[in-house]
Amino acid sequence: MLLDMGKLVYAEDFERPFIESSQHYYMLEAERLVASSSTPEYLRRAELRLNEEADRVTACLSTEWGMRISPKHILCLL
Repeated sequence: MLLDMGKLVYAEDFERPFIESSQHYYMLEAERLVASSSTPEYLRRAELRLNEEADRVTACLSTEWGMRISPKHILCLL
């Protein structure tokens, strides 16, 4: 795992680019959903995506990292 290589390597070479690309992806998805969905449908889909991301973080990434990415995704979707 990248975290084993050191926190600086993990943060600089993986975490920062991943968070930036994830933010971009979720911002585009949020714009698309806002334009094509009713408010209740948008909120259902946003909640679904947040739950999916939480599951992915738990399964694949450092728990320390997951605590930093979730608030950023929430802001992008809202």
